[in-house]
Amino acid sequence: MTSLERYILYFTGLLALLQAVNSLSCYSCASTEPGCGQQVNIRLQHFKTCPTTGHGGGENFCVKQILNEGGSQVITRGCLMTFRSDSNYRQSVPTVQRHGYCSYGRNDDPWNPFNENLMYCFCNDWNGCNGAQSIGAGWLRTVVLSAVIALVLRQIVL
Repeated sequence: MTSLERYILYFTGLLALLQAVNSLSCYSCASTEPGCGQQVNIRLQHFKTCPTTGHGGGENFCVKQILNEGGSQVITRGCLMTFRSDSNYRQSVPTVQRHGYCSYGRNDDPWNPFNENLMYCFCNDWNGCNGAQSIGAGWLRTVVLSAVIALVLRQIVL
């Protein structure tokens, strides 16, 4: 392995590490606010850094809550830790939270455990991922960006 290839490998690893170390930032707004409908208007809404999960708190996610009520739809966005700490949301947040996963909200009724009017979607692959209409794979963007930077560096050094 040449020194250039070693340098490119270290640089790509550093990029991946930096993305993993940084705290997650999410949109935090409701569709009753300007620029926070199905799609987020980035000129009107900005990221907010999520609170830490604390010791043993698990993974943090950006959350998109969709409430269908009376023929209208209300979308609320925020951080999972913020939803967990708010008594208005805590009881209805699904117990299973995975990246790219959407699930109905919980009810306290054992005979009807899911609220089909309330949907929660989770993501944590890139900052502001809860601003998209659907939650996709941002890891691909990181891999492609790292490869492009590595190729450019290789052309510059050669």
